[in-house]
Amino acid sequence: MCGRFTLSDPERLITHYSRYRFPQVKRSFNVAPTHDVVTLCDDAGTDVALHSWGFAGGSGSLIVNARSETVDERPMFREAFENQRCVVFADSYYEWMTDIRAKRPFRFVIEDGKPFTFAAMWEPLLNGRRAVCLMTTQPNEKQRAVHDRSPVILDDADIDRWLSSGTRPAELLELCHPIPARVIHGYEVSPLVNNVNNDDERCIAPYTPPELSLF
Repeated sequence: MCGRFTLSDPERLITHYSRYRFPQVKRSFNVAPTHDVVTLCDDAGTDVALHSWGFAGGSGSLIVNARSETVDERPMFREAFENQRCVVFADSYYEWMTDIRAKRPFRFVIEDGKPFTFAAMWEPLLNGRRAVCLMTTQPNEKQRAVHDRSPVILDDADIDRWLSSGTRPAELLELCHPIPARVIHGYEVSPLVNNVNNDDERCIAPYTPPELSLF
């Protein structure tokens, strides 16, 4: 799954995706569910907007990810998957490894830290805004060492296909593949990222955990 990510360099984002029109983008090292995320919806042309991360689930729960393997079968996702798709902009994401000590956060970066997009879906909210939910898939061999799921990270050349109303569901599912291991790398970061109130460069700094003492 993907429960946190970053948008640490808005200027690079806007330059890299210069064909889109962006609102004012806030720098963040710890984007979390319920936060506003920078999103391009399928009906928005080139106008990027801010939408809320997380679909409303039962009993007040928040659904932030959807498994691509079953998204076209589950009633709560089927309509959005077929007719209400979007992409969410980021430049890294966090995942947690569980060991005997604790859950250890790792940051995953594409190539030299360039921005990218998550494949996602949207649904309308009662206040006129929209909520988004990220797609997940199987991890590649690098990601699997940390977690058994991965967000769907689109190649830039596939963004238009993901957003197009003419793309068939089978074709959409073909886009939900793991990112090639050669273009992504991960490293451990500080447990500071576990707290959503921590939102500065310390969240992305490489971190070496202290040795586990037996005494």
